[in-house]
Amino acid sequence: MATWKQQVGLKLRRPPFYPHIYFFNHPFKIKEYKELVKGLSFRADDTILDVGCGAGLQTLLFGRHAAKVVGIDPNPNPIGRAISDHRECAPQIPAEFIATTIEKAGFADAAFSKVFSVCVLEHIPDYQSALAQCFRVLKPGGTLSISCDSLATIDDSVLRQQHVERYEVRHLFSVDSLKKDLEAIGFARVKVYPIFRSTFARELFKAGIRQGFNQRYLKTIWLSWRLQWADWFARKTEGLFLIARAIKPTG
Repeated sequence: MATWKQQVGLKLRRPPFYPHIYFFNHPFKIKEYKELVKGLSFRADDTILDVGCGAGLQTLLFGRHAAKVVGIDPNPNPIGRAISDHRECAPQIPAEFIATTIEKAGFADAAFSKVFSVCVLEHIPDYQSALAQCFRVLKPGGTLSISCDSLATIDDSVLRQQHVERYEVRHLFSVDSLKKDLEAIGFARVKVYPIFRSTFARELFKAGIRQGFNQRYLKTIWLSWRLQWADWFARKTEGLFLIARAIKPTG
């Protein structure tokens, strides 16, 4: 028999409570999601692609006000969970989940008005090919919004290498390198900036490398607020992650 906490959790994982950013159990993911959608206007006729969607919570969040959202990931295990969560917890969202890569998906040119990717680029060996595919499937005037690892503020090289090896990180990006990559592909109005610039964020991330990043529900919310506040007052010009926003030209 389910405990009262489990029963409450099951009830919350239904509309209108689900999906919501506070269902992330990773405090960094809450601010990261907020940055990815900050300033974006979502339209009822949007078609959205989430590259490397994992278990799909952010995919469902992206698709709340869209005509359709598609999440892709090469790993069938999280895709299976995403399909199950969509069916059981958020069937009102027009979502589709496919176990594939952006290179093999076979999407038509100019199929999507927005393309998102949440800390996936650093894991892709040929990330430039993946970015080129994102450009191809975007409609002219469409928006690319992605995050990726920088880890520029991690001052412990041994700990940084542990993270790189454990999570199969193939690339670490700088603001300049990512901006040049996007512009070389053809994107316009490229903006790249760091997030999690504070000492608090650095130490919390280092603790996550040592002990794991997932937290209990209320602690996740509290830590996400502290990360937000700390970034407001941070003076460092580098951060743990990068956010990149770009447009596919119409001409």
